[in-house]
Amino acid sequence: ESLDKALLRPGRFDRTVYIRIPNYQERMEIFKVHFKNVPIAKDVSLETLAGTTYGFAGADIKNLVNEAALRAVKLGKKEVQKDDFSYATDKIKLGLEVKSALVSDQEKLLTAYHEAGHTIVGIFAPNYDYKFNKVTIGVRDETLGVTHFEMTDDNFSFSKAFIQDQLAMLLGGRLAEEMLVGADKVTSGAGNDLAVATKLAEKMVLEYGMSSLGDNIAFGSLKNYPTDAVNEEVRNILNQAKTQASSILRQHQADLKALANALVKKEILDHDEVMTILNIKN
Repeated sequence: ESLDKALLRPGRFDRTVYIRIPNYQERMEIFKVHFKNVPIAKDVSLETLAGTTYGFAGADIKNLVNEAALRAVKLGKKEVQKDDFSYATDKIKLGLEVKSALVSDQEKLLTAYHEAGHTIVGIFAPNYDYKFNKVTIGVRDETLGVTHFEMTDDNFSFSKAFIQDQLAMLLGGRLAEEMLVGADKVTSGAGNDLAVATKLAEKMVLEYGMSSLGDNIAFGSLKNYPTDAVNEEVRNILNQAKTQASSILRQHQADLKALANALVKKEILDHDEVMTILNIKN
């Protein structure tokens, strides 16, 4: 009420300005700015950091550098090293690990199979072109394990084939559990995976025009199409993803077991370690 009327004219406060996240090259430049007053070790790759921080705003990058530097200081290092950035990235992306949490041996093994299932399906699904980064078990915030894939480019749209493979990857964790203990003994740990997969399948039907209800048609919402028909199509899409994920896991059952056992022992496996276990050349 106290503002001058001139300030309230159309175009003054009624416009929305969208600020996009920085792309790869811009993230490189932002890292350079925050590196100026921080002693960085030679094993730190600026290109790798820029490539693994898709979705980070400038403030996120600043936070990442600060977290890495704090860890280096706590460990008495003179330079911030690669493992400091790895720790900081995990803390920001995956959550802080809760060291005091007690997990039974059976729950640990089941979690290892779950995360190994995501990893195996994601790596071997033909059109899932996100790059595998790291898989962990152990309590982080509210999760018992995390499988992390990252974009290889700054993509803003995705093919139907990619999304179908992403659905298979999301369902791979629950299916790996079933292979270990049977369908009647699976846990609630896949709850978030199932919610994300269902929402993504709904978008394929309602927004992306990627279903048998009508290719190239976006219904917008359930108001524009019968709910039962949409639910049935979502179920069909998820069943197809389940079939695909099950096929991959059966083909790589030995890899699944080897990866799960390695996770139980080490709890954290990076890209190179997993590729070695799966006998895949980088």
